Amino acid sequence: MAAYTQGVRGRVIDQEGNPLSFTTIFIPETGSGSVTNINGTYEIKLSPGTYNLNYQYLGYASTAKKVTVANDWITVDVVLTKQAYTLNAAEIDGGKEDPAYKIMRKAIAKSAFHRQQVEKYTCIVYLKGGGRLVDYPWFMRKTMEEEGIDTAATFVQESVTEVTYERPATYTENVISIRTSGDDQDVSPMNYINGSFYEDKVAGVVSPLSRKAFGYYRFEYISTFVDGNYNINKIKVTPRVDDEEFLSGYLYIVEDLWSIHSVDFMIHPQGINIGIEQNYAPIKPDVWLPISHHFKGDGKLFGFEFEFEYLATVSKYDVEVNPDLDTEFEVLDIKTEQEEIALAEKKEKPRSETEEKLFNGEEVSTKDLRKLMREYAKEERKEQDEPDIVFERKINIDTLAYKQDSLYWKEVRPVPLTESEVKGYALQDSLAAEYAKKAEGDTLSGKKGFKVQDLILGSGYDLGNDHYLNIKNPLLSIRYNTVDGWNGEYGLKYYKRFENKNRLEILPVFRYAVSRGKGFGKVSTGYTYGQGLKQGKVSLSGGAYYSQFNSQEAILPFTNTFTSLLAQNNFMKVYDRDFVEVNWRQNVSTKWKVTASVDYSSRKETYNTTGQVWFPAENKDYTPNRPENIELESTAFGVSDAFKVNLSTTWLPFAYAYKRDDKYYRVDKQPTFTLRYEKAIPGIADATMDYDRLSLEVKYSMTLGLLGDLNLRTEGGTFFTNKRMDFMDYAHFMGNQTIFTRFDQLKGYAIAPYHLYSTNDQYLSTYVNLELRRFVFSQFPTLRLAGLTENINVNHLITPSVDNYTEVSYSLSNIFRLFRIDVTGAFVDGKYEDFRVQVGITSNLFSVD
Repeated sequence: MAAYTQGVRGRVIDQEGNPLSFTTIFIPETGSGSVTNINGTYEIKLSPGTYNLNYQYLGYASTAKKVTVANDWITVDVVLTKQAYTLNAAEIDGGKEDPAYKIMRKAIAKSAFHRQQVEKYTCIVYLKGGGRLVDYPWFMRKTMEEEGIDTAATFVQESVTEVTYERPATYTENVISIRTSGDDQDVSPMNYINGSFYEDKVAGVVSPLSRKAFGYYRFEYISTFVDGNYNINKIKVTPRVDDEEFLSGYLYIVEDLWSIHSVDFMIHPQGINIGIEQNYAPIKPDVWLPISHHFKGDGKLFGFEFEFEYLATVSKYDVEVNPDLDTEFEVLDIKTEQEEIALAEKKEKPRSETEEKLFNGEEVSTKDLRKLMREYAKEERKEQDEPDIVFERKINIDTLAYKQDSLYWKEVRPVPLTESEVKGYALQDSLAAEYAKKAEGDTLSGKKGFKVQDLILGSGYDLGNDHYLNIKNPLLSIRYNTVDGWNGEYGLKYYKRFENKNRLEILPVFRYAVSRGKGFGKVSTGYTYGQGLKQGKVSLSGGAYYSQFNSQEAILPFTNTFTSLLAQNNFMKVYDRDFVEVNWRQNVSTKWKVTASVDYSSRKETYNTTGQVWFPAENKDYTPNRPENIELESTAFGVSDAFKVNLSTTWLPFAYAYKRDDKYYRVDKQPTFTLRYEKAIPGIADATMDYDRLSLEVKYSMTLGLLGDLNLRTEGGTFFTNKRMDFMDYAHFMGNQTIFTRFDQLKGYAIAPYHLYSTNDQYLSTYVNLELRRFVFSQFPTLRLAGLTENINVNHLITPSVDNYTEVSYSLSNIFRLFRIDVTGAFVDGKYEDFRVQVGITSNLFSVD
């Protein structure tokens, strides 16, 4: 980065002399942007020459200054005046519709064009983030003081990154320098830079330029003002429902180009108030790109009150325009009957004359433009080497990124530090020096060594040459059940990473059951191969262990411990299993994956060996270790052997993926279809089980607009043959007989018995979840913005033995951002069966899943 000893500095104020913090300053000659700090001061280093400085601040008229820089600093102080607005009276008086809708139809129609307009660009992004702890709980005060955390100090992190973008969505970030007191892994907090309001969603928030924007937002035309040679329309954006997924504020649109001039929005995720300001500039003729980003927020969580601010300036743009779209044309407004723009013309065929109009610079309607850009993007994807990769991000960190000194930062920093930020950096530097001093002489600071207490508390070790070993904490595995009594596990995990990024892992586990005076063990060995969307894994496991009759773990051993000892309900039913098993799974593509397994197991029935309970109930005993089932008089089986083959394939027709740092991440966009086949073959060794099972599972999610979201999972299956089966071979359905809620509401039934409805015949199991935006309590904006959500769930089961088992549930979640209450009623053939109120937390920390 060039070092300059000259440039332009100054202060930007309003007519009353108040500083205009974060004023954007754009220099067309360098393709660079800068901003003022909170005091309104700025400093821009420039080589000698003549420059045009454009000063832009929302609500104020933009001002341009022409300066000549020689071999010294020059001072340019700027006074911005309030923006003079005009109203388009002819449009407002001429019709009933607010003119904002005409503007937004054109802007939405052209949003896909703007996404594809730039072929490639490089730029330099300077990011500065600051935060301050305003207040904290009284019981943490001493700890905060001991750690030197001062509410008066602002903690600052900075980074300078060279960003390269290649269409359609490949970002390469070369991190040049970093200065931060945060987690070293968080070296590039730049997801918002890669986001775009031209997309349907930005960081999970519905964009006002989404194809479905009219279904979620109301728009109001405020005024028009002149910025240079452009007329700018100011549009007020109001969500139809106050919700975390929606923005509110103002959107500024460039007339005729229908591109973004600037944004000024508010969002409220998790009850945190965040303001978003972005300023754009014409980097090339008719190509407007962001030159500054400003985020400011505050909130309070669990007694900790905080505020934060992020500022990013973008400079040294080098832009290459997409040659296919380097053209001028006019967008005509064709109003749709309903303001749901997204799905209007899916069944129409593309018209070649539209392309001719576009590239001849003729008039094109909003409808035809949207259709053409969809077809253009679709054809582009087909030509890609990996057409299902919709986003790719690479991060490279310079070897000197963390080693730059204060002189370097003073040179490259485009925004002067304030006094509180200087204090924050001084605190960071002193803490870093103290930590370094403590680390001196510690021979284990680079590589952790073994300690005796690790055998009890667990730990991890880097053995060198990409060999690693983990000892699991055995204290966390202590459980209780009526078959084993108190029991615990001791496990190790060894894994080796290869140069081609393949991975070998070995996981031995030893388990001891106190009441039975017996030890168990198993070993699993896995080899992961291939990269990205073609990754696969083969594993071999075996041993003498235990299993629940429902192999998906109907109830967690941790949960069963407390239901047994506190309420004398031993819901978990288990048997001993000696086994050897081979598994294979393969990602064939983004949309298709397959799995296969072969296992031989010898199953042995087990019995209760202890009756320990902390709070015994009168006239109540533990139930035998035999599940109850309406199709069987007894689930006893003694001893049996089984040889099984399992095959499955999953198809995700609309799945896509993104790539980050050479790692692929699949987005399993709904629906998904999974076909499974299980075959038990008799006559191999001592195997006697003989049956065939086929099932199809479908998962689907869809948005219902302002009503909410609908989620569905259904599975239907049948046993073609069931000549010989024991109860663990049946089709089982996840039940729940505890007072705790199930975290994943589509995973199983809310209050159904664990084993009662299991079957070896035909079945159809369906789970429906409706996430409501506005219902009983969520219709109140204060509660809704506090995160409170409501759900309606309907679950249904059909087997030959139970024609219609139905559950209807109401769920109130995110109470104080943490708790959840479910109320469920169950019915069999339309007749009342059961009712339960369940409690839990919003996360899955203590769920029954």
